[in-house]
Amino acid sequence: MKLHPSSAGRWFNCPGSEKLIESLPQELKAAASDNEAAQRGTLLHEVAERVLYGAHVDRAAVALGIQLTDDERATIDLYRQECDPDWWDDRGIEDRVSGEIGGAHMSGIVDFWGLSRCDRKLKIVDLKTGRMEVEAHKNLQMMIYAYLLYCRMKQYVVEVETCIVQGNKVRRWSFNASELDYFAKRLAEAVNNVQRGEPLVPGPYCRFCPASIICPAAYEAAVKAAESEFAETVAINPDEVAEKLRMVYDVILPFVNAFREAAARFLGTHNVIGWRLVQRHRTVWKSGIKPSSILRFLRNRGVSVNDIVGVLSPTQVAKLAGETPEKLVEKVESGASIRPDKYDTFDETEEGE
Repeated sequence: MKLHPSSAGRWFNCPGSEKLIESLPQELKAAASDNEAAQRGTLLHEVAERVLYGAHVDRAAVALGIQLTDDERATIDLYRQECDPDWWDDRGIEDRVSGEIGGAHMSGIVDFWGLSRCDRKLKIVDLKTGRMEVEAHKNLQMMIYAYLLYCRMKQYVVEVETCIVQGNKVRRWSFNASELDYFAKRLAEAVNNVQRGEPLVPGPYCRFCPASIICPAAYEAAVKAAESEFAETVAINPDEVAEKLRMVYDVILPFVNAFREAAARFLGTHNVIGWRLVQRHRTVWKSGIKPSSILRFLRNRGVSVNDIVGVLSPTQVAKLAGETPEKLVEKVESGASIRPDKYDTFDETEEGE
């Protein structure tokens, strides 16, 4: 059995999810990882890798055909400072680590690790590009990476530090390397549960699980939460409100969103009575439009542009100017959404009577 450290937060806490994912059609598995955010994250990691090897950040981005935002540039610079690749006795950049734990083969790519033999310290740094905040404290993915690296260099390591670089923040956690031996035993127990295929346990990891659409536990939890009386809860028990909100964000919304996406793909090739796909569009600047043209449009409508920094979106410009810059923008497709077919919800003859 192969298990990925990057999804340990899911299979460690919900062992049955692995077999459920294996039962998915291949197109659903592929669709789960085929999104713009994931693709952008991959490119940013490639830029960061080149920067750690000495490339200038903007030149690295241009070589890969992308333009960095100011925030992305700042995050990569913070990541470079945190890694400090020239300081360590040994290091690894985008280094694949692997090993057998509890009968399962685990393999993943560590963004950066550094070993100081003098301090007997192993540092692991992970660059996160998503919006959802990721904690370093007892992070399962990072602990698995730490254990696999520890097995390579056990005689040199006493202290382990794991760091998450995300946005403009660095989250860290340090612990004694001896804790990894105990962690390996817990990991082996989790692997045993995964091999048995049970249980299914809904939780915050549901939002990243490609099998949430067919998960009976997620569906049952969503239905149970939806059927519960909520009005009295609001007035009586704030703790229960908090619990229900966690259920909404961790289980119900991920289940609904996953089902909606799968249904949209199905409607692309099948007819479903009462439902249709509607193409969505978004407004973007036309290719070749210069910032000076945008600023000129705003000035001509009496908008002060002295304090404007960076390139505004068409929506922001429209709000400032009070009208859309029609000659500067165009509409492009941005996916499809599901809509019910139009139909009358009442009998007109009865309404007339």
